[in-house]
Amino acid sequence: MNANTMDVVKQIREFLFGMINEPYFWVAELKTGEVLSQFVPYGNRMIQAKFQIALDEEKKDNLKAIYWVNTFTGNHIGCELGNGRRAILFIRKTAKLVGGKTEVIKKIYAVGWQKTVNEKNVKSIMFIYPDGSIRMGDEV
Repeated sequence: MNANTMDVVKQIREFLFGMINEPYFWVAELKTGEVLSQFVPYGNRMIQAKFQIALDEEKKDNLKAIYWVNTFTGNHIGCELGNGRRAILFIRKTAKLVGGKTEVIKKIYAVGWQKTVNEKNVKSIMFIYPDGSIRMGDEV
């Protein structure tokens, strides 16, 4: 993560601390040096952006790296892109029905890349599990 990205992460963490119950948020570094993030300052609050804004930059060949950042510790996990690599970033949720409402019981955060090599889709994905462990693979 470059210094500019670290500044954005610090600002977001300071704002979110104690206000949101999300253990991770995404940030994306652009080749231009700009940083995109899931949370964007808007007046005296933060609004959530969709990851599509980073994918739009990827289409312009301007996306350098993507990360999941731990809201509480600032630790991060991510990957460099480019050289034909396309971004993978998602959350897999497990839920159950409780009293007529859906309750999320587990979230697994994924970050990685995919690339077409010899007409085959090759991918590398890292998963962050609820206990904080990180595993490589393509299945959860």
